[in-house]
Amino acid sequence: MSKSGVQKYVLGRNKYAASVSRAVEVEAFVDDFTADQEYLGRPVIRMSQLPHDCLVVSCVVDGRPLTELNRLQVAGVEALDYFTLVRLAPEGLIPVDYCENNQKDINEHNEDYQWVYDCLADNLSKDSFRKVVQFRYTLDLVYMRGFSLTIDRQYFEDFIRLGADEVFDGRRRVRRTKKQQRPSPNDR
Repeated sequence: MSKSGVQKYVLGRNKYAASVSRAVEVEAFVDDFTADQEYLGRPVIRMSQLPHDCLVVSCVVDGRPLTELNRLQVAGVEALDYFTLVRLAPEGLIPVDYCENNQKDINEHNEDYQWVYDCLADNLSKDSFRKVVQFRYTLDLVYMRGFSLTIDRQYFEDFIRLGADEVFDGRRRVRRTKKQQRPSPNDR
């Protein structure tokens, strides 16, 4: 991010945007959904006001990071997502809450991740799980391509009552065999 002479902007106003602003001089924050005119002592502008010869760090980490990167691409500006920035230059930046210990967890509990993968019944589920785990391990948004945020279509059935030795694979109740039985946290 040390491109000298290039104006730097931050998309979003959250703790990750504040983290970037502490690490590098920011011209302004970009937010199309507020009437606020200032954030952390810097102006708040609309995406349409960005100069074309700037660099924008998207600090949208929850929900729709790819959507926002696509919007920046359509706006014709050079963009970098916060995950990439943390991956390439973690010093001085705060980790994303839900990613802070991902690598450690995946490394220490790889057999549990493999167990979940092996319990999945279809290739779409297995591929989706693999991509999410890869993203969580690498912080590379390329693994999230093809996913979309569809909160309005999520549901959780209250009639599914699982026993301690059962999982729900999306279609049916599955009883774990002794071989499949995942060790309890007390057994580790």
